[in-house]
Amino acid sequence: MAQDAVFQVVDGETEQDLDSVIVHSRYEPNRDGHLRTDVLGRVKLFVSLNDTISFERKGYFPLHLVVTHLENYDFLHPLRVKMIPLIHHHQPVSIHHFTDLKSFDHHFAHHEDADKSLKIKVLEDNRASEKRKSWVVKRRATDNQSFTIIDVKIPTGKRKN
Repeated sequence: MAQDAVFQVVDGETEQDLDSVIVHSRYEPNRDGHLRTDVLGRVKLFVSLNDTISFERKGYFPLHLVVTHLENYDFLHPLRVKMIPLIHHHQPVSIHHFTDLKSFDHHFAHHEDADKSLKIKVLEDNRASEKRKSWVVKRRATDNQSFTIIDVKIPTGKRKN
């Protein structure tokens, strides 16, 4: 069963919103027209089990998300996707080039309901993975934080009890 979701695409280095990111999906209802992120880096689409969602923007490595598990997950907050800038901006990278990719599994579960879950396999270019690894080493030295390719950005503020 498909569910509405909002993705927010940001620059993995600066965390600035990325507009005009082209989004491809294999799921039929998403194929009408061209999906692009807005000025806030957001795009709304239907998420379905086994769908492959691809993100493409000039100057960035393409990124592919494969939905491997979807069970009543509530997309209350946008899924934030971090794209990696190319090492050299003139470097051509095809979104259809599926060799030399690394994969990472991400599992999201609802904090109050274990029956609500989402699993995504992320596929990224090896060069993007190496660049991301170097950031992790630098960032851990200063703030002991790791770098995730996809996460859920929950607004700060009061929570309902």
